[in-house]
Amino acid sequence: GFAKWERIEAGVALACPYDLTEFDKLMHSSVVGRYVYGKGLARKLIGKLTPYIDLFNQEVQNYCGHRILLDKEQLLKAESIRDIDRHLTVPLFGYDSLEQYYKDASSRYRLKDIRVPFLAMSAIDDPMIPKTSIPIPEAMSNEHVLLVQTKHGGHIGWVSGDNFGQNRKWCAEWVEKVAISYLDKVLEN
Repeated sequence: GFAKWERIEAGVALACPYDLTEFDKLMHSSVVGRYVYGKGLARKLIGKLTPYIDLFNQEVQNYCGHRILLDKEQLLKAESIRDIDRHLTVPLFGYDSLEQYYKDASSRYRLKDIRVPFLAMSAIDDPMIPKTSIPIPEAMSNEHVLLVQTKHGGHIGWVSGDNFGQNRKWCAEWVEKVAISYLDKVLEN
């Protein structure tokens, strides 16, 4: 399985939705999730797919080698990532169900397989990652995984400054510095 990835020496994941089933539930349980993140992102993805939609007028070969006919009408009506996954990702990759795909694609269940230094950073106040899905036991059981949780940061929105509201700035540099510093230290050994 992982032989082709043996060249990877270290990794970093920022604001990762570790459990796609929990992520999906969160996205559908809030107004912001359903209408801002979910519907907005779905519409963007469908917009990117639309110029190629005629490719789905005929059977296509899925990842497992089976010939399938995608329901392009349902795909074009997608209003959420769940809809896109149900009508595109699941059949294209040969999954039997959305639930099976979400479990297989969730990094929470892969942390045990990591064999290189790996930094996973999340913010506790991230509106896109359910607190219950942060894989603390899984991370603690693997010596290669360093799970870092900051109190604030939102979804990839770590900021820097001295006090809330004073001298604060949007600061992608902070998280980038942390990630690069981690990789520098790991790779120099």
